[in-house]
Amino acid sequence: QALVETANILKKSISREGFIARYGGDEFVAVVPAKGFSDIEHIVNEIQRNIALYNNRDNSLFSVTLSVGYEIFECCGAFSRTEVLSSIDRRMYKDKTRC
Repeated sequence: QALVETANILKKSISREGFIARYGGDEFVAVVPAKGFSDIEHIVNEIQRNIALYNNRDNSLFSVTLSVGYEIFECCGAFSRTEVLSSIDRRMYKDKTRC
């Protein structure tokens, strides 16, 4: 149920052009069109806002917390898919230490 609720929060938080998928275990990947990091940071703020709204509901059986990592991937860019995913992972673990 926690994974379902988390997926719903993520879907609610990204634009209709975005795509959410479970990446493995308790990890999700969101692919969203962005012109820069400010677009991504706006989405991260929206995710955090929706998590807070969920956790503040009186009927929640549990609370949800997330660590977030993100990066910009350009199909013809200088970084490979693997390098981009590694960068995302590093940011996520850095955010996890904050939590």
